[in-house]
This record gives sequence, structure tokens and C-alpha cells, in this order.
Amino acid sequence: MATSQHHDPTEYRTVRIPGSTDHAGQYLITVTLRWVCPTCGGPRGQLRPAISYDGSRRLAFDGWTNPCGHVDFYADVRAEAGP
Repeated sequence: MATSQHHDPTEYRTVRIPGSTDHAGQYLITVTLRWVCPTCGGPRGQLRPAISYDGSRRLAFDGWTNPCGHVDFYADVRAEAGP
């Protein structure tokens, strides 16, 4: 049987993201997200290593590019993940 590209809207993934915009305090946080674009409900993209640089610190974390073109800003992802 052929493998399907079917998207499972109940899929969750745990990712490491910057804990704040300027890397102050808690540098990395780990959050679990429903793996769908919050704008259109399509799938989020494949995870890849990413680096953020705030002018004084480099931070390695997880990044992705949604195939639908909607951007997941980390501030919005932190809000989506909750407290």
C-alpha cells in the first residue's frame, strides 16, 4: 500500500524555542504544540535546526517553515503553548 501524505490534525510535537524575544532569563523552553498552522489549519513544516542571535548570545533551537506560507512567530508559539 502506498504511503499517504495525509495530515493528522491530532499530531503533537515537542519543540525547543527561545524563551523570550531577547534571550533574557530563560533562554530555551520546551513546548508541545498541535502540529497544525494556527492560521489555516494546514500542517506545520518539518523541524530543522535553527540559530537565533540577539546581538550578544547565540541560541540553537528548533525551526520550521509552514508549507502554507503562514509564519509562526515564537511569541505567538509561546502564547499558544500557554503557561
